[in-house]
Amino acid sequence: MKVLFLDFDGVLNSHQSATFWHSHRDQSKWENEMYADWKGSLKEYIAQEFCPIALSNMEALMGRIPDLKIVVSSTWRFGETVQTLKKILWPAKLVADAIIDVTPAIYKEGNEVPRGLEIQAWLDKHPEVTSFVIVDDDDDMEHLKDRLVNTSALHGFQYKDMLTAARMLDAEQEYDVHLF
Repeated sequence: MKVLFLDFDGVLNSHQSATFWHSHRDQSKWENEMYADWKGSLKEYIAQEFCPIALSNMEALMGRIPDLKIVVSSTWRFGETVQTLKKILWPAKLVADAIIDVTPAIYKEGNEVPRGLEIQAWLDKHPEVTSFVIVDDDDDMEHLKDRLVNTSALHGFQYKDMLTAARMLDAEQEYDVHLF
């Protein structure tokens, strides 16, 4: 099984996209009017403003590697289930449909441990994993840094990141970067 460990902030939700969306809405209406009529969760509402380019690149990766499964390692997993995370990511159906699990939250002396240790704990329970990649804007991956596609929090998951992830997952094809 091929697995992608997915962070949200800095990957699907970049500083660039947040700046764009914040500049296009009336902040004075944000809580009182705009969100007041929303029937879903706040996370679902915010996910509508994820970077469309990052989501498109993630869906392109899913299209290139159709058997790829996603384990959410983002802090967005807290208080959520696989089903609610799928609902949050409805703007990217291929991504949402591929979610199978979340990493465990591990605390030592009241503090969350580095994300790489949480990912390792998940991997230890799933020997069926044949290949994996971590997509995150942080680099607290401990001994798993060689499996990290470290995105820019400013831009999120870019085309070059998608190609790197595809190569790391041992995809059958080689992908070359073609910039237009």
